[in-house]
Amino acid sequence: MAGVILIGTQGYNWLLNPFAYLFSKYWNEPILYIGDSPPDTLPANVDFLQVPAYAEGIWPWSHFFGNGLISICKHFEGKIITLFLLDHWLNRPVSLTDVGILTKYMDKNRHIIRANLTEQPCWQSANKIDNYSGLDIIYFPAWDIANSFSGGITFCPSLWNTDLLCEIIEPHWTIWECERLGTEKMKTRHDIISVGTMPALLSRVHGLYHDKYKMAYLAGLSVEDGEIVKSFIPEGWVCN
Repeated sequence: MAGVILIGTQGYNWLLNPFAYLFSKYWNEPILYIGDSPPDTLPANVDFLQVPAYAEGIWPWSHFFGNGLISICKHFEGKIITLFLLDHWLNRPVSLTDVGILTKYMDKNRHIIRANLTEQPCWQSANKIDNYSGLDIIYFPAWDIANSFSGGITFCPSLWNTDLLCEIIEPHWTIWECERLGTEKMKTRHDIISVGTMPALLSRVHGLYHDKYKMAYLAGLSVEDGEIVKSFIPEGWVCN
């Protein structure tokens, strides 16, 4: 097992402090932040690793997200990794025991490319396929368009089989293409599936408005957490 991997680029390093604070409170395990350039100071619970494909310069997510992610997967070849993005802000305690159980389940069932950790409304109609050490494992196929990308590739907090992820994504894909085209590619691969649990193992806030520059999203955080997160937000940014 490779532990908790957080990925990002230098343009979003301002998100690291609020992520690390909330992660320490609700998950409390070390984080390995993989990106193109670290901030001047790392939080106490975070280590940094240069993304292998981009030893210098910027990891160009807008065109080559897939290339960087493939290099990370190859770095952790054969491993199950827990992958987060910088704006995945936890807002409730997480059972590390249950996450460990789900990780072992994925490691035993190597045809599973992803285990979703988050709550998805569409998972209410998913099929239960197993119970493993008390966890109900659920599944629906990538071709079920009513579930968007949840049965395929989506970068909500998830466990990933690095070998299978390398087989699906392409180096030139953006993050959006990895989700959209990766899910399309999964429809042709009947030998691999994505799963989740019922109930989900964690709850999080999507802390960044990707289509609105300089706006953070705090709804869903407690009053205490919201005030602390605000202290990390750059001056001039809007908190909604």
